[in-house]
Amino acid sequence: MGRTLKVIGGATGTTFGALTALGYYDEGFGRTQTFWSRAFPIFLRYRWVQFLNRDMGWISDEEASTKYQSLHDSMSVRCRDLVYSLRGFYLKNAQMMSGRDDFFPEQYLEWMKETQDQAPTPFDVGEAERIVADEFGKPIDEVFSFFDPTPTGVASIGQVHRAILKSNGKEVAVKVQHGGAERLFRNDLATSKTFCVWFMPQHVPVFDEMEKQFLTEFDYAEEAKNVELIRKNIMPKWSHKVQVPQAYLPLCTKKVLVMDYLHGRRLVDGVKESYSHIAKRMGKTLEELEAEQNAKRKAGKLKLRSIKEEAAHARKLRLMITVGDYFKNSLRLLANATAVPHLVNYIKNGQLKGMEINWTPIPLDMGEIMDTLIAVHGDQLFTHGAFNGDPHPGNVLLLTDGRLGLIDFGQVKKLTIDERKNIAKVMLQLESNDVDGVAGTVYAMGGRSKYSNKEVCYKLTSFWLDRDTEDIMTVDGKVLNIADFLDAMEAKDPVGCIAESIIMSGRMLLLLRGLAMAFGMQISMAQLLAPKAQQFLDSVH
Repeated sequence: MGRTLKVIGGATGTTFGALTALGYYDEGFGRTQTFWSRAFPIFLRYRWVQFLNRDMGWISDEEASTKYQSLHDSMSVRCRDLVYSLRGFYLKNAQMMSGRDDFFPEQYLEWMKETQDQAPTPFDVGEAERIVADEFGKPIDEVFSFFDPTPTGVASIGQVHRAILKSNGKEVAVKVQHGGAERLFRNDLATSKTFCVWFMPQHVPVFDEMEKQFLTEFDYAEEAKNVELIRKNIMPKWSHKVQVPQAYLPLCTKKVLVMDYLHGRRLVDGVKESYSHIAKRMGKTLEELEAEQNAKRKAGKLKLRSIKEEAAHARKLRLMITVGDYFKNSLRLLANATAVPHLVNYIKNGQLKGMEINWTPIPLDMGEIMDTLIAVHGDQLFTHGAFNGDPHPGNVLLLTDGRLGLIDFGQVKKLTIDERKNIAKVMLQLESNDVDGVAGTVYAMGGRSKYSNKEVCYKLTSFWLDRDTEDIMTVDGKVLNIADFLDAMEAKDPVGCIAESIIMSGRMLLLLRGLAMAFGMQISMAQLLAPKAQQFLDSVH
């Protein structure tokens, strides 16, 4: 027995030593080893609480909630450190999921939102310039009269630098891909897919299509063509509302993309500033206002508005602020209407200047902004059949001229006429709550599940393409969160295949819905896009 244990111990030690050596010399294997050794224990901690609560009923929902909160506090930091150390697909996934405030706990969202464009740079000093020079086959100063070494934004596989073209003096954004990013990304995808196959099989069909689409991001020359395609499709109709940058195709390579530099800031940052002014008028800080909103959301007391309601609320708020400012500044406005203060200022300072008027910054109309985003992406989907599958908050800018800037087109999905027809049919069926119609169209598109449960098919399709309201998220009399809802659907009828067009369309619509929810709106995509869907069907018949 002792000898047997020694043999087993020796074999185990030899195996561990070999694996450790392999991890040291093979970066891909090392990343896989790191993922399993650090992520899997975190998963088990959460799964144990779920087992005690949901599976066995040994602890109450209140007890489980307390345990989950404790896990969130400790595990979110571990996850953050793991994501930032591995980067690659894990950073991309965090970036994508940060668009849904209701999907992850706030402890995770606090750092996940930073991944939208503020992740730590993986580049060494001067590395971006070296990559650009290598791709161009010439010194960087032969192309740019100025190249800012400090990135304006950092994402999962690259970063963006501001520069000025030597040929025409135009200000441009230069997107540079990190060396080795594609190889590591492919390794991460394989690792994550294995994890899903073993522990989250309900996500595998979606993951397969996501994997194919993610891998299109590594050719910036193709992305440049996507930029020009979307620009050509969208700008003639929407140039008064949005801006898509022009790509300079002759300067775009597999690892470098050069396009117009858009002056503005992330939409989320603009919204935060807008809300900070509102909080100030209420005698609060932005942090206090956000804490109140989060508390109401957790307690189910936060009333979510529709887009029309939000737009009406914004108009009312703007009117109140304007009237209040005129009342507050009435005496100064009256004084400025006379010549007396101008004369006093001239005698004192030698300047002709009226009394200063303090105007409150007008808050953003988030209803109008979301209406524009959904309409533009609806046109991409139905009118043109080419859409950005990754409209997360970091890819929408609030420009200095008031328009919205749309950037990052690495995941453009192109649909055939038939695929668009089917998506349009499903949208109209969802709008009319046609359970049989939705299931029939989804199955005709190639969707498959173990039991062909129409109700499950309807709920899942509603979740991906339309809404996640209480009527959809209620299963067996209980309103579930997103993770539990997907688990429950898998338990009732395991999904075997989902049409590719549904997956990427659903991803786009899910991200837009998440953006709306983050700004206090709950929307039905089917209701909003039904007119465009019908218009498209009428045009092809």
